[in-house]
Amino acid sequence: MLVGAPAPDLLGAALGRLDDHPLYARVAEAAGVPLVSGVLGEVLSRRELKADPIHPNAAGYRELERRLRQELRRLGFVQ
Repeated sequence: MLVGAPAPDLLGAALGRLDDHPLYARVAEAAGVPLVSGVLGEVLSRRELKADPIHPNAAGYRELERRLRQELRRLGFVQ
C-alpha cells in the first residue's frame, strides 16, 4: 500500500484543499500496489489537525491512523 502525499501548493493550503502529487498514482500503478489517496491531504487541510503548515498534530496523526487502518481493512490486509 502506498499513501499519497500532497503536492506543494500554497493556494491549496490556504484554501484548505490539498491534492496528492500525481507521482504517487504513477508509482502505485508501476509497482502494482494499492494507492490510498487524499487521506494526508484531508488531514492537512484542517487547521485543527495541524501542528504547523506541513505537519499533523497529535489529533491529526490519530485521524491519519484511523483512516489508514480503515483502508487496510477495506483492502483485506487486516481484520
